[in-house]
Amino acid sequence: MKSYRHLVEKIIFFTQLLIPAFLIQIVYSCPPAVMGKEYTFQATLMHEMEEPLEVVWLRSKTPISMCKPNMACLDYSEVKTYTSIVYLKDHLVQCSLTLRNVTRIEESYWSLKYLGLASLKRIQPLFTCSLKAFELSALTLVNCTDKLEEGDMLYCMCISNNETGVEVDYSWFDKNGLILSNGSHLLSLVATRNNTGFECRGRTITGARTIPLKYDPLIFEKPHTIDCALNQNKNNMTMSCNVENVFPSAKCEFSVEGHV
Repeated sequence: MKSYRHLVEKIIFFTQLLIPAFLIQIVYSCPPAVMGKEYTFQATLMHEMEEPLEVVWLRSKTPISMCKPNMACLDYSEVKTYTSIVYLKDHLVQCSLTLRNVTRIEESYWSLKYLGLASLKRIQPLFTCSLKAFELSALTLVNCTDKLEEGDMLYCMCISNNETGVEVDYSWFDKNGLILSNGSHLLSLVATRNNTGFECRGRTITGARTIPLKYDPLIFEKPHTIDCALNQNKNNMTMSCNVENVFPSAKCEFSVEGHV
């Protein structure tokens, strides 16, 4: 296995020496990968050569996975990958390489090239990509009120402390999983006793999802007074008043001629 891999590396090295300057390709930037998550490279190519399809995925100049006809793709054990080839119609072939667990090592130049006789007819890469990886930061709630009266406006902002500049789309959901706000980090609505158990979720352009973050404010009814009564006899006067639905507590105060 090791000697075969070294042979492939030598073939690729000497093949690259034969590439004329006008065949050097621009390396395109891929969508960024998230550290610790899966990431898939995908290339669709037109294979009309008589030679059998033999391709190799490379990280920089290191072979990572090879595919030969009538054989399963060979993935090297030191890199956790999964490779596949799907034959479409009209000579179209779809090649993909999935990294199981992205690390800093994968921040590199990736390419897909022909092997065997086909590599002599097409020396330049079939696919190129310069991959960047980043840590997906946890979500944070900002300017969110913990306690509100029913009928007040509820505001809460959900952000990610992401210093890489990778765009994150935010969505807010209610306790039943229904979308309240899609594509906005700000939750804004009228507070009611039934509006509780909100959840913020983030997603990158590559589909990586953040850990959902809960927001569960305490919403209580506006205070109101009940059972106020005045009892009077020959010797004294009694006034009673009960206050309910006031958070966190309430008391009754009486004033007579300005004195409490």
